[in-house]
Amino acid sequence: MSDENNLSPVVPFDTGIDLNQAQQQGKAVIQFMENAGIKEATFKTGMYYHHNESTGTSTVAADSIMMIQHEHTTQIIIRHPGSTPEQALAETNALSTQKAIGAFSGKSQPWVSTQNLPEKNSD
Repeated sequence: MSDENNLSPVVPFDTGIDLNQAQQQGKAVIQFMENAGIKEATFKTGMYYHHNESTGTSTVAADSIMMIQHEHTTQIIIRHPGSTPEQALAETNALSTQKAIGAFSGKSQPWVSTQNLPEKNSD
């Protein structure tokens, strides 16, 4: 067997964020909130949580990182070092709500709503 088949996990990236740890923390927040019966919350730290009961999707977002957990997949979105919230906004707009994108941007939902973003694609 070659060394190519014995690869180490592909974490952490250059962002300084350990993806395994980010996923574990996101799952812990989701589990805690579900156990407490909380559907939506904004923390004093700026972190935001939302569970969409109709789709079963849970979102946890904080400055520069967002985790979206669907029934069968999980997405972790990380803003690149050196990229501004404004630069990342257009790329993240279609992924979640303005509240989650505001938390991801280190800003707020009202800030997101003033950014003149294109309409979300309804596909």
